[in-house]
Amino acid sequence: MSISVSLENCSSSPLQLGKIEFVSGDSRGELRCKSPEPLKVLWTTGTCCNSAYPVMSFDTPGTRCLSRHFSLIYDCKSKTGLMIGFSTFDRLNTEMVLESTETGLLVSAYSDFNQYMLAPGAMIDSETITFETELDYHSLLVNWTERVRLLYRPIFSAKPAIGWIGGWNYRNAFIGEDSYEQIIRENFEVLKKEFSDYPIKYIWVSIGNLEKDLPGNWLKENAKRFPSGLSALSDDLKEKGYRLGLWVAPFWIPDQHTDLNMIYWDCLLRCKGKPIYFQNAWRIGETGDNPEERTGFYSLDPTHPKAEAFLKKVFTYYKDIGIRYFMLDFLNAGEGPMSNTFMYDEYFDKSLVNGPQVYRKALQIIKEASANDTYMVASTGPTLINTGYVDATRTGPDFGEGREPLPKYPSFYPAACKTDAWTIFRKAINYYATSYHMD
Repeated sequence: MSISVSLENCSSSPLQLGKIEFVSGDSRGELRCKSPEPLKVLWTTGTCCNSAYPVMSFDTPGTRCLSRHFSLIYDCKSKTGLMIGFSTFDRLNTEMVLESTETGLLVSAYSDFNQYMLAPGAMIDSETITFETELDYHSLLVNWTERVRLLYRPIFSAKPAIGWIGGWNYRNAFIGEDSYEQIIRENFEVLKKEFSDYPIKYIWVSIGNLEKDLPGNWLKENAKRFPSGLSALSDDLKEKGYRLGLWVAPFWIPDQHTDLNMIYWDCLLRCKGKPIYFQNAWRIGETGDNPEERTGFYSLDPTHPKAEAFLKKVFTYYKDIGIRYFMLDFLNAGEGPMSNTFMYDEYFDKSLVNGPQVYRKALQIIKEASANDTYMVASTGPTLINTGYVDATRTGPDFGEGREPLPKYPSFYPAACKTDAWTIFRKAINYYATSYHMD
């Protein structure tokens, strides 16, 4: 059974919209189960690196979780599963709250317009929610996934992206006398000679290509680290059978050490008049040497025409010089009501709904400006609402690099290269194993 709601404003005034509750969070939404065994629930936070243990046992009254997009409820005694899943999630925030009671499981499921103003005479649809019961719980997951696939019809790369991170290996490109570019060139010569049987396609550059190693300087290159320039390096890599990839945080606008914050001051997501702020205390590069000068970041509003033009310019340039892989990072800076960290209530284009629709506007701009054969990975932010715009979503933390620790970082971050820092490996493997349903 699938349900969606169409709303029309028949009045002469704008109408503020909130939640549409498909299952009520009171006794009317209680699932009563006489099974002596507790109900199990497969749930998802909807964000990467935040679902290490996605199966919960509701065996104690008061046990509670908030799941986004879907919840698979399973009765271990009768071997029966119930899938409550949103098959669309590209415009509204979708949530399910589950809480165990003395008599059963209390469920609330809703999509949230988040105070969207519906103009007089206008119509708008909610997201679509589906309820399905089945003895085979795996079939419930497959069926839900198939419904989503048929609606969005995402196109994925035929092969996974396998690459080499250029300057974050044992020879650290951020310290020492060798330039980032020199290390990359030496590495891909070795790769071509010693690892020709491995399907390595991408050489990934992270941060070091940016002037001052500062996110936001997407169009300003670090001439010291890359004396030949990215375009020349990209051409040389392509000639040898590789493609150059870059790390980008598209929502980030630095608060200092650049004029970007002044140029795009009117293009920032805001809450109660104040710009959304990501207090990152950026530690890499020359701006990270002094704690008092470490950069924080504002969140770019992708619905503003000037911000849209900026993103188009950046990714069109990258396309023109041959960039064919992106790690789109810190996307949580634009997720809004999908997290409690970066909530905003002010943005330019109010025809879009605050939340997934505004967020996906940024991905749409990036996708359309990039080459068709570009591989994109979404990181540190939403997962499923990226559907249709990225090839993969990150599931775990940084780990496995063999170099010495970065200066100014703890030894276990961003890589684990000490035997007593093994917990990061366990965490990464947990994320990977419990995210099998993600592409």
